[in-house]
Amino acid sequence: MEPTAANMCIKCLPSRVDITEGLQKHVTIIHCPECNSYLQPPKKWIKAELESKELLTFCIKRLQNMNKVHADGATFQEDQGEAENPEGGPEQCGVY
Repeated sequence: MEPTAANMCIKCLPSRVDITEGLQKHVTIIHCPECNSYLQPPKKWIKAELESKELLTFCIKRLQNMNKVHADGATFQEDQGEAENPEGGPEQCGVY
């Protein structure tokens, strides 16, 4: 096993070091509940089912600086404060 700069194994490194430092973690997206589409600025709307691979790809592409990392095994994670959006306004999309 190759040593890391922190002298920790790859599995333990994230528990001590914020490997997402400098990366945008949240983005606001606009969702149309009538046709289940998401706004891809400036004018394009894309269709995607909730928690689908297509929606996850869309969210990751909207995050800045994600071209610097490889998002292997990315998934949606429910955030208790933002899980439901009864007002129909912008929804939060993030990588955790």
